[in-house]
Amino acid sequence: MDFITGLDVHVNAVRLIMSLHAGNQELGEPAVHPLVRTEDIRGEAVDSGVTHALLAHKQPVPRASPLPGMGTVLELQCRETSSRHLFSRAWTRLGLFDSERRLVSGRFKLPLRILPIKPDAGPAQLNSVPQWGNAILHVRVANARDGPAQDAFIPQPSNTNLYSFPSAHGRQAGDPRSLLLTQAAPGTTGVGHGSGLTGAAAAIAAAAPSAPSPPVSQRSTPTAERDDKSDVVGADDDLEAELEELQDTDDLTQAERILGFQVDRVKHAEPGTAKLRLSAYYASDGQVVSASNSPVTASTSAVRSNFKSSYHVFGQQEAVFYDVDFSVDMVLILRFYLQPQETVIRSKLEQGGGGGGGGEDFDPDNPLVVKPPTVALSDDNVVAWAAMPLVVPRVNRTSLHGRYADSRYDLRMVRVNKGTHELPLFEPPVIDPQRVAFEHGWVPVGYRPYGRASVRLHIFHPYQRARSLTPSDDSDEGQEDNPPPLSWIPLERRRPPLDPFHASDGFDLYLDGCRFLPDTVTITKIRSRLLTRRYQAIGNEISCMASLDSDIYNPEFDHRQEIREPDLPPSATLLMKLYTIDRFSKKLVLVGFSALNIFLDIGTEKQPQTDATGVQIALNEGCHQLRIYREGPSGKEPLTEDLMRRRRLRPVMGATVLVRLYKAPVGHDGKPLSQQQVPEYDWRRLGLQKQKPYYSDRVYYSLTCKPSIGESKILHAHSRRPKTTVREIMSEIAGRKLETVKESELFVANVLTKQFDMKYKPLNVNYLSQYVPHHGFKLIVDGCVNLPWHNFTLAHFCLNPPGAFYLGRPHAAYDKPAFTDNLDLTSTNKSPIFNMDWHHFRNRTYHRNMTVVIHLQEIAVTATKQGYQYSLLDQAWTAMQVFENGFVYTDTYQLPLFIGSPSQGLLQQLTRMRLVDFMQAGVSQGYLNLINGASVLVKLCDGRREEELTAVTDDELIVINQDFIPENLQANYKQEVQGTMLKDMIPPGKEVASFVEMMVKKFKSLVYNLYEADIYDQ
Repeated sequence: MDFITGLDVHVNAVRLIMSLHAGNQELGEPAVHPLVRTEDIRGEAVDSGVTHALLAHKQPVPRASPLPGMGTVLELQCRETSSRHLFSRAWTRLGLFDSERRLVSGRFKLPLRILPIKPDAGPAQLNSVPQWGNAILHVRVANARDGPAQDAFIPQPSNTNLYSFPSAHGRQAGDPRSLLLTQAAPGTTGVGHGSGLTGAAAAIAAAAPSAPSPPVSQRSTPTAERDDKSDVVGADDDLEAELEELQDTDDLTQAERILGFQVDRVKHAEPGTAKLRLSAYYASDGQVVSASNSPVTASTSAVRSNFKSSYHVFGQQEAVFYDVDFSVDMVLILRFYLQPQETVIRSKLEQGGGGGGGGEDFDPDNPLVVKPPTVALSDDNVVAWAAMPLVVPRVNRTSLHGRYADSRYDLRMVRVNKGTHELPLFEPPVIDPQRVAFEHGWVPVGYRPYGRASVRLHIFHPYQRARSLTPSDDSDEGQEDNPPPLSWIPLERRRPPLDPFHASDGFDLYLDGCRFLPDTVTITKIRSRLLTRRYQAIGNEISCMASLDSDIYNPEFDHRQEIREPDLPPSATLLMKLYTIDRFSKKLVLVGFSALNIFLDIGTEKQPQTDATGVQIALNEGCHQLRIYREGPSGKEPLTEDLMRRRRLRPVMGATVLVRLYKAPVGHDGKPLSQQQVPEYDWRRLGLQKQKPYYSDRVYYSLTCKPSIGESKILHAHSRRPKTTVREIMSEIAGRKLETVKESELFVANVLTKQFDMKYKPLNVNYLSQYVPHHGFKLIVDGCVNLPWHNFTLAHFCLNPPGAFYLGRPHAAYDKPAFTDNLDLTSTNKSPIFNMDWHHFRNRTYHRNMTVVIHLQEIAVTATKQGYQYSLLDQAWTAMQVFENGFVYTDTYQLPLFIGSPSQGLLQQLTRMRLVDFMQAGVSQGYLNLINGASVLVKLCDGRREEELTAVTDDELIVINQDFIPENLQANYKQEVQGTMLKDMIPPGKEVASFVEMMVKKFKSLVYNLYEADIYDQ
């Protein structure tokens, strides 16, 4: 949504509400966009005398099924000058897909229509509805892959000529149920979590219960390959041919009578100790399905939510049933039992374990589970349930005619609803089996959801699925990809300044405040200077401290400075430094730098590049929102406003400073006025005191600090911080309560002023935004340096706690390791480089001593008569600390390597102490043996901050953090030993890509054979 033109002059604010519809059926929840003020923009392409609203809001609709009848309905709410309330005034509709299921993309003008809203209106009917005044909504529709190009486009109300009206011959909205017949097979389409609009396909399925083949719901998404033709609507001849190929139910082989379940996890449930019981029923009589060995019912071992935040991980616990008496009316009901806990259990492995049970109960021999009867399987203890059909139609029933009309009751006409399913959980009472519908993607209706909780399980038939070797990817990415309302308001100057600035003119500088500073700031101070491009100071230092009643995260300075220096150089730049008292150390630290060019080449937005006389310049007048960078100019390059941006220095993500520049008013003699020359009551009248605007007034030029996706996520967290005033934080720094205003002033004068004059350190790079489990953290194992062996090297890594992989089988299924899956063949065997992408650890419960355990293995490849043999030889390991005071370590680190592999005892000890202390104690006491000079290079960051570590060009040097290298040995880790290039070690005749791929596969196989051979299927 870009902007609205032609609004009535009485409208001073607008808000859009967007929803997806298929016919009259609303799909998912509507998305409410931020409130936007209107403004009067005059230009050649814009009529005067009306107001306009610049929306500039992107609404993602991720992974939406391409339904031809789907459209977006946009409702306009307005606030008028005569009222403080919003009222719905107009609406419009735009179809999203054409008859060939292609997205209708482009820039569109949508005339806003008078009420009432008609969500099923086609183009012709929409055009018959009178327009609401002259209001026109301008929107863009684009594929997600074109997002970067669309983000670069800056919408302006003066550019209405770039938009066109949609075709008036569009297709009428049809019955959504008729669209379901053309959907792709389950597993090929789905609707993911987005920002405001979710669950479109699920909503359609719920709206059309009689549809035989609706799209797969996001809550129940089979991912296994299909063995049927249920997405084909054929003629009777095709159907008959298909039925002839199917076996009769009496001829089912023993393998085809097998039914199995693997339970992965429950997410978004309360913390505590939990179990799941699965029961299959015949819907016709409510009896439990029978099998040769027992009824088809099983319960998991009890597990604790102790290492993934809001997760109960069951580790793919499994139950298999043989000689199942299959029927066309089989349903599955899951009951979730929970013993809640008042506090979240510590994120570490619990001692002991196991659990009773036999028969079909899942394998209980696991220290990550607890002993029954911790959770009793009684109806009183059921907190939630889920249900699904165990069989679904094999072909579309709407295609059946004549003698096939009743064949829906034939077992040949249904198939087992196998695959991976995500099922929503509902509060008791538990559904009756007879109320479960036998349809793809069926979701219960009329039951109260158990929060956002869901369960994931895999149903296999007839053959067992090998358990996955990679961690499950439960991502809610995209929900915070856009900044929260009013956290960042886009604004660009309409036209460059044309008023020339003369040598005798002056200007006034206003330092208004900062926005969204890091979590550990307390009392902030700005020190700034005017500098030439050669760093020569102009005038005196400009400094100010945050006002006592302002928010420490959004401090207000309210400082005004008169600049009356004659003959200011055209290249003059205001360089600002922000300092604060660190909340942890109580010491002075430097938050960062910011810069603003004072002048522009007249008629342009460019800073003058010369200080030569006679250059025509204009004051960079107006309100500016500027980025804050962790580092400042080096002094080697000429100082300009964009220097830090061009050098791609790391920003303080989300943090900005607000500055204003105004040309000084002049007196009768034509000379600039000063407040000292005029009584205070005339300051505002004469322009010597400008009132500070609210940020929501949308007057600060802000396009140079447009938030990235990572910054948007940080802004969401920062916008939820409770307000803390400077006055309140002063008591924390003082170590006593400052009762009176006088005490506060004395503390500022006697303590803080002196501290701000002392030496400072930069703010800890980790201390930006406290860890949020939803976003997790990310890791890259970049490579190794000075390895002691001569063959190939690959690595695997996992988190400790829980360190489940090193407990042997079957514990790794609870928290699987990740592997480096590529090698840079231009690197050497002594210092191999891994070309891996970021590995994302999501939803991990915070543990102050959590580490990533990185395990290296030497791989030998030898030629034999039968082919090539792969074997594991020497090994080494290291660890990387994840958290520091509730923040994620964010930098590139060099870690020392230790001989051998980590034992369970070492890993348990590592959970009880800081990594640095663990290394020092281990080396001094002899239970850790360093490989002198050998190390691993890793990048670790908060899940929202990866762009800080990836925005480095190939020709830039990366500063490596050696905090975890023993101080007295750091010199040994700075030299690199020569080795053999890896591509020269590949056996003759082997194709490079296939060799590396096979070696990685064999490496995984060998590792799992060592630790838990039963979960890897070669």
